[in-house]
Amino acid sequence: KNMSRVGEKHGISVSPTLTADAGYKNINEIDLANVSIGSTLLLYPGTYEVGRVDLDGISVVGLGQRDAVILANTVLANSSANVVMFENVTFVGNSAVTASTARGLFVESGTPATTTVKIRNCDFIASDFGIDNQGLVRLDISYSDFSRVDRAIRSNSVVAANVRYSYLNASANAFFTGANATLKAVTVVASQSG
Repeated sequence: KNMSRVGEKHGISVSPTLTADAGYKNINEIDLANVSIGSTLLLYPGTYEVGRVDLDGISVVGLGQRDAVILANTVLANSSANVVMFENVTFVGNSAVTASTARGLFVESGTPATTTVKIRNCDFIASDFGIDNQGLVRLDISYSDFSRVDRAIRSNSVVAANVRYSYLNASANAFFTGANATLKAVTVVASQSG
């Protein structure tokens, strides 16, 4: 139930339907406090209601097409202090909250500045903000699609965000909205909007 091999990938396998390779049906079933920093969670296609998780130093990788692995209502706990990576998944916001607070990925206030959240080849849909960063984390985003959310990033952070090779929407706030008056450093490179 701990480790499995899928193709060339090694990690803890999760599937909405239990299989011989996947002993967990959701991320929240895993005792993440006992998962080693540097570990990878491999998600089979399906929809996962994530909620609040502590992924300290853990990578979450979707298997197959990124639109086949859906993470709904994902909240990164403020106890995450190391690099957290999401790759090849689609984030879906919470339609039950108001449009001004709906977000695909929410980073809790109090998340330390030592944390970097890496987003690789991800899609963000059905929310106002793709990422709502209320912690002090650094965001490192590449090859991701924010065209189906109003704004890619809302941040209360004074730490940098880098967006590379990604697709943004055509709104005035396409890539960034500050949640307070503090200046933020956001770099957008080789990305498209509109």
